[in-house]
Amino acid sequence: MAESFFNSLKVEWLYKHNYELRLEAELSVLKWIENWHNRRRMHPSLGYKTIEEFENDIYNQQIVA
Repeated sequence: MAESFFNSLKVEWLYKHNYELRLEAELSVLKWIENWHNRRRMHPSLGYKTIEEFENDIYNQQIVA
């Protein structure tokens, strides 16, 4: 799973940007994770749901049960 994550990060984000400062790269990666990877990117292993949707489904199932 980790290899898949880092491959996505590199291909979908890092290779498309040039950074002059390390801090700039770190903030950019955090932005990608929070705004794209967790909230909008569909994950085949989660039934083509976003991580946010998947977690909400689990949370809602626990409340109902």
